Amino acid sequence: MRFDGNGGGAVNYQPNSLGGPVEDPSVGKPALAIDGAADRYDHREGNDDFTQAGNLFRLMDAGEQGRLMDTIAGAMHGVPEAIVARQIGCFTKADPAYGAGVAERLRTRTPEAVA
Repeated sequence: MRFDGNGGGAVNYQPNSLGGPVEDPSVGKPALAIDGAADRYDHREGNDDFTQAGNLFRLMDAGEQGRLMDTIAGAMHGVPEAIVARQIGCFTKADPAYGAGVAERLRTRTPEAVA
C-alpha cells in the first residue's frame, strides 16, 4: 500500500483537456521483430463505443431515462463548456434523445435546483 501521497490530486491520465502529463514516445517500448515488426495499435480505431450505450438507454422507460439525464446534468454543472459540448456529442451519438435531454436539462436547471 502506498503511503507517499501517490501523486496527490494531480491529474494522472491522458489525453486530458485540462493539462497534465503527456506521453513521451522516446521512452516507449521498441517494436519487436517477430515476422515483420510488431508494435502498438490504436485500440480505438474501428470500435463502436455508442451502440451499446444507446441500446441500454432505449431499454429504459421514460422515467428511468429522465432520472438518468437529471443525474448527469446535475453532475455536469460547473464543468467547462468545451467538455460539456464534447460529452453532449457522445450522448447524442448513443441516442439523439439522450443528448438532447441532457443538453436541455443543462440549459434550464441551476445547480441549486438539482441539489
